[in-house]
Amino acid sequence: MAVLYPNTPLPYQPTHKGTLNQYLTSYKWQAWFTGSGEPNAPFETLDNLFGRWRSHLANRSGLQVGSIGVFTTDPVPHIHCLLIGTNRHGQTMDDLSSSLREELEFAWERMAHRPGRIALIAHPEAVTTYVVNGNTIAKPSRFLSPRGIKTLKRFKIN
Repeated sequence: MAVLYPNTPLPYQPTHKGTLNQYLTSYKWQAWFTGSGEPNAPFETLDNLFGRWRSHLANRSGLQVGSIGVFTTDPVPHIHCLLIGTNRHGQTMDDLSSSLREELEFAWERMAHRPGRIALIAHPEAVTTYVVNGNTIAKPSRFLSPRGIKTLKRFKIN
């Protein structure tokens, strides 16, 4: 299966903010996940943990879940992932109960031994701006492996 999105460390420049922000805002994001990793955790570790956690999310929620995220080591290794989910019954990430979100946060903590938080997104533009301005530009960062490519394609705005 071909990877359709960037997954290599890029030398971001402040002039790339607009392009990256435009890329991320071309999706109808529904939820946002932030997960910390062990001190000095490498990219591959958190990328794999997030893949396992996302599978758990899909299994427990009954949703097909697409995600794009970034990994950064500043100030500690952590990830920020934007999430989209849907199923054939019309449910989305917005339908996740608070108890299921708490269960998913606890699942990350069991896997990573560090906190993780999932939140529904009220203002997608604000979240994508935070990810771009606060976690990629001028900081060592990488894209996580995109997951749920078919779901991502269905939710692409442009």
